[in-house]
Amino acid sequence: MEPVQELVHILGREAIVLERVLMRLKGLELLLVTNEHRFLSNASADLDEALDLLDTWEERRTSVSRTIAASFGVDQADITVSEIIGRLTEPNRGLLLAAQVRLRELLADVVNQAGLDRDLAGAGVARVRVALERLGSAPGARYGQDGIMPRGKAPLSFDQRF
Repeated sequence: MEPVQELVHILGREAIVLERVLMRLKGLELLLVTNEHRFLSNASADLDEALDLLDTWEERRTSVSRTIAASFGVDQADITVSEIIGRLTEPNRGLLLAAQVRLRELLADVVNQAGLDRDLAGAGVARVRVALERLGSAPGARYGQDGIMPRGKAPLSFDQRF
């Protein structure tokens, strides 16, 4: 496969992985909105796996980009896709440009969704903080190491509901 065609292929694979990342982020949003926190660690692990795969494709993209830069006689270890596009002729220019546009759109969606998820998670943490403040002191301060409440201390309010 010619290096430019390989780069188009790699950008296509990265787009597929970014779609997976976006799907995982939307799943996290659903878990956060519905307070299904017990599944967050598994969903986060799936997201980490997708991000690791994206790192692998990025390494390949960097390698192929350097090969293309060398073919142009350019001494740039970190040549960008835009710089490569600027040096290409049709039809390769159009193919690579289309792949770049798609990737940028997906990346913008991922960044927006990650921000939304971050805000939702922050709100959840704030709710937990408020709930803990309502309890007064930390549970460790009310109970001994053995888990038994020392005499003379009132039980936590939620203990009375059971």
